[in-house]
Amino acid sequence: MAREMSSLLMRNTLDSIRTDEPFCSRCRRNPLVGEFLHLLESGKRVCSLCLPQVVTREGEPVSAELVRSNERRLAVVQQRRAA
Repeated sequence: MAREMSSLLMRNTLDSIRTDEPFCSRCRRNPLVGEFLHLLESGKRVCSLCLPQVVTREGEPVSAELVRSNERRLAVVQQRRAA
């Protein structure tokens, strides 16, 4: 189950790549679907992992954008278990 979930998140993340630089300007990592990308006063975008290291040099975060999937919304499916 975890393997399917990780491949689904990775596929949705790769599908969400747009031309307006959806990657972290510090580590160059594409955030996964559901992670935040923070826009700093300097105009750079950084992921939540890099934010604490760059706030003092690049300025405070101005806004945060949630990375979304370009596909349809994810559905939560509950599996029934036999008693």
